[in-house]
Amino acid sequence: MLKAETGEAERVERERKTGLAAYKNKDYKPAIRHLEKARKIWPEDVSILVALAGAYLNTKDYQKSIAVCEKVIELSNERTESETYSAEAFSTMSSAFVKLGDSPTAIKYYHDSLAKYHGAIYSQLDKSRTAS
Repeated sequence: MLKAETGEAERVERERKTGLAAYKNKDYKPAIRHLEKARKIWPEDVSILVALAGAYLNTKDYQKSIAVCEKVIELSNERTESETYSAEAFSTMSSAFVKLGDSPTAIKYYHDSLAKYHGAIYSQLDKSRTAS
């Protein structure tokens, strides 16, 4: 790793950690500021994006939250190790659509979240419902 890359990695990790700490303390605006800085450097880091989507949700910026979640899902579809992040993104999108008053879309994304978290179990449950 080059020295410039090392410095960049250290900077993004510092911004990410600061953003996540602010998020955990429910200081969402500072969390957004730091996570956006980290995102500019590492735009495809799904851990940063999931936290950013949650921060936007908690500041009632539902459209930005949804847009970031869509990016997480897009990236997660390319990587099998990102299933949990994808499930979190679907869950966050569901919450955003509830807040926007769009229950049918919220329910769809809630189901997608469950399918990602508990794929095999959820699939069996879905099959048993349709068989009844």
